[in-house]
Amino acid sequence: MKKLVFLEGLPNVGKTTILNFIKDMNLENVHIVNEIENKEILNDVNGDQKQYIKNDEMKLNKYKRGIIVFDRGPVSTLAYNIACEKLNKNFDSKLVNEWFLENLDSFADATVYYLVRDDESVFLPYAQKVFWQAFLYYPFRNTR
Repeated sequence: MKKLVFLEGLPNVGKTTILNFIKDMNLENVHIVNEIENKEILNDVNGDQKQYIKNDEMKLNKYKRGIIVFDRGPVSTLAYNIACEKLNKNFDSKLVNEWFLENLDSFADATVYYLVRDDESVFLPYAQKVFWQAFLYYPFRNTR
């Protein structure tokens, strides 16, 4: 059995804190996947979509069984690329959009938690809007 759980949200809302808490519990068959698995992203100053896709693929394929809790998942990659496209008319999010649709079945049954803090900046409403637009645009569906 493989159960995916994605923790989503803006920076500093507690995703890593929750992941560390779960990790420290040393639960059998519960795995934590960090936000960055593809270290090439750290050197990518141009926002190469292929590197973000590779990162999501590495994260999704890291464990084959158990409860797998992710620090952000494919919906964050999609939302980020949609936001980049809205902010920069020269940016094209087509590659990530296509990858997301092609691979939707591999994470369609995932549980997604979107974390927020009470004191979020004025940016929060826009970020939430983009996130939920991406999430609702590609609805997670039960494929069984």
